[in-house]
Amino acid sequence: MDILTQNRLYGSTFKELNDPMEGFFQSKNFTSEEWEKIKKAKDTVRICSLSKCHDNVLMWTHYADEHRGCCIELEVNTDKWERMDIEYSKTPMQFESGIEEKDALNQIARTKSDFWKYENEVRYVKTDLPQTNEGKPHKANLPIRVIKIYLGVRVDKQQQDRIKRIVKKINPDLIVEKMKRTDIKFWANDLRMNSTI
Repeated sequence: MDILTQNRLYGSTFKELNDPMEGFFQSKNFTSEEWEKIKKAKDTVRICSLSKCHDNVLMWTHYADEHRGCCIELEVNTDKWERMDIEYSKTPMQFESGIEEKDALNQIARTKSDFWKYENEVRYVKTDLPQTNEGKPHKANLPIRVIKIYLGVRVDKQQQDRIKRIVKKINPDLIVEKMKRTDIKFWANDLRMNSTI
C-alpha cells in the first residue's frame, strides 16, 4: 500500500539485504585503517534491489509467497540514485591496499555471488548519506511510478477481485493482470508450454 500511495521504495542497508554475504570482500594487505574506512563507508549506502524480469518461476517462488503475491512493474523517477546492473562472480572480491573508497564501494554494491544470477538484478544505489545522531545512515526512499501489477498464479478469484477494487480506488488507470502458468518461465532455456495446464 505504501508503494502505491506514496510512489516510493524503501532503500535498504547492506545488513538488511537477504544475502548475509552482501558486501563481503577480501584483502591480503589492507591496513586496519583501510578496513575501518570501507566498513564505515558501507554504512552510508542505501540499496533498492529490482529484477529485470517479471516471469521467472524462482523469483515468484522466493519473493512472492510462492505465487500467491504480486510483482510490481515500475519506472524510477530520479537521477539522484545510481543505476547498477549486477555483476555475478564465482569468487569473492579481492581488493588491494590503496584502492579508492569510492571504487571499492562501487564494486561492493554491484557484485554478488553467481548463485544469485537467476535474479537478473538491477540496483539503484544512493551513497554518502549523512549519519543520524545514533551513527546510522538516514532513511532514503527511491521515487518511482507504478506501471502495472502482476498477480501470482495462485492468487484466487476472491483475492484478485479485492486487490483490483483497492487499486482502482488508488489509481483507476493502473493495470492489474493475473499471471497464468503459460506466462511463467519454468525452464532456464526459456521454453514455454504449448498447452494450457
